[in-house]
Amino acid sequence: MISPDAVTNLLLAMNRFVLKRGDDIVARRELKDALEAVTDTESLIDAIYVNNVDNYLIPDVAVIHLYSENFSQWLLDPDSIDTHPFGFTIEIHERCFKKFTEEELAAVIIHHMLQNVLSDTAKVRFMKAYTAVTNKYETDKMLDLFNGMSVDEVLFMAFTEICLRPFQVPADADYDYVATDEVLRTLNLGDAYDSYLEKVLPMSNDTVEHRMDTELKNDYRDVDTIIKACLDHDIRHYYNMVRDGVPLVTLEHILGSRQSTNALGFKSRKIMRRPVHGRNVALGESATLNESFNDPSNELEIRFQIDKIINSMRYAETEAEREVILFKIKQFSMRLAKTEREYKKQLNKHPQDDNIKRKLKFLQACLAELEELRKQTMKMEIKTKHWRVYVKDSMPTGYDF
Repeated sequence: MISPDAVTNLLLAMNRFVLKRGDDIVARRELKDALEAVTDTESLIDAIYVNNVDNYLIPDVAVIHLYSENFSQWLLDPDSIDTHPFGFTIEIHERCFKKFTEEELAAVIIHHMLQNVLSDTAKVRFMKAYTAVTNKYETDKMLDLFNGMSVDEVLFMAFTEICLRPFQVPADADYDYVATDEVLRTLNLGDAYDSYLEKVLPMSNDTVEHRMDTELKNDYRDVDTIIKACLDHDIRHYYNMVRDGVPLVTLEHILGSRQSTNALGFKSRKIMRRPVHGRNVALGESATLNESFNDPSNELEIRFQIDKIINSMRYAETEAEREVILFKIKQFSMRLAKTEREYKKQLNKHPQDDNIKRKLKFLQACLAELEELRKQTMKMEIKTKHWRVYVKDSMPTGYDF
């Protein structure tokens, strides 16, 4: 249970941090400890940076996952309940020391942590955008998309773009779209976050839904730009464009040499995990369970994966759950399409092989079934627009949802 003393300690630590303008090592360490105490993320905040570059594109606060060579394994696993497997950094622009109170700054940091690392809100947004973008291109192009480049690096940058733009909606009791409102109110920081929004957002009659839809369109735009850069074999230029356009301290520590011509060279700074809430969340724990998903060659396992999707459809109630199902269908369809392509190559070499013909027919039937499931999912009636699936296991002990 989070005590009022922990929140008070956070605000006191934030006050010292602001007074020292983030330059004092002791004040920075105290703020880190206080944030970890309130959010139950002990040893997972890798660093708190202060950005003093005069650039309006730099966000007030950025909460960014650490990069790992296994990043895509986690990001492309829709069944992983671990929302922060590698640790993360918090970056604060120095303008915040003048513009906002300690309560407002603490509220926005926790708000961004809640969306990016304490729930799967940002991950679900990535899944939605990635599914939509890859659907617009031919399957053959998508199968060879990441040849000659690091899928971990490409998807890390796509996901980071989304993390830099959390949903900024009021912590109002009338709304429950994202995994932030209830926690901020529980910490008595809801009003402080709303006060922050009044300072940074222009006067507008926009609804919460419209603001969120705008960000979702921006998610699509950013992922589409990255996919196009991959197709044009120009991803390194994109990385440098982001580095120059949004000069974040965090990215400077992660991005590799500017002279590298391939998408290689990101620096991994992942934090070794600890048991969280009584469960072992060591990286890759779900790899064995998803082996058949990643290598769909066994017909029984393929049938099992499709049945899991059908079962998920029966219980889907929220927008996020529908997006996860669509993501699963798209990813598994691409896996099967890749296997289908291999079987066709084998059949060209051995046109009389009845076993290959049977396997190919089975795969094509599965692909047709997945397409029908996709259409059914799109027609599902969704009454609740929650943009997260996993929250409770990632929240600090004592929060009731």
